[in-house]
Amino acid sequence: MPSERSRRSGKQEGGLSRPRYWITVGTLAAYSAAGSGKIALAQSATTSDPTRRSGARVEALPVRKYEIAPGPLSTVIKDFELITGTKVLVPTVELLAVGSPGVSGIYTAEEALKRILTGTGLTCEFNKDGTASVKLLPLSRPLM
Repeated sequence: MPSERSRRSGKQEGGLSRPRYWITVGTLAAYSAAGSGKIALAQSATTSDPTRRSGARVEALPVRKYEIAPGPLSTVIKDFELITGTKVLVPTVELLAVGSPGVSGIYTAEEALKRILTGTGLTCEFNKDGTASVKLLPLSRPLM
């Protein structure tokens, strides 16, 4: 039974105030109902202090769960496009034969595409029109 002090302060014995308790319960219910395959939100990694953003507004980036098996980029990119709805532009058809490690886990579209291209000698850039462009990584040293 709650003490007189906890009834007056609005806090339960565990330390959460009633509004916070119900917000916590509602959040857990929402995550349980949505399941792990749905879109969640993640904070943008551009700065660790959200109050330093303009207007103290925290922007959110959508994250998704990816389970794309390793294989040629032609298959892996097609699966990525189906999941994200992002069109990936590849400069030459020959690059689609390059093997990719795939991606598994919860990432933003940009993080997932970078993981898909890991170890391939390719990189990506997201464009303002909502597409992504695959590009060759620059050589770090001369070939000779």
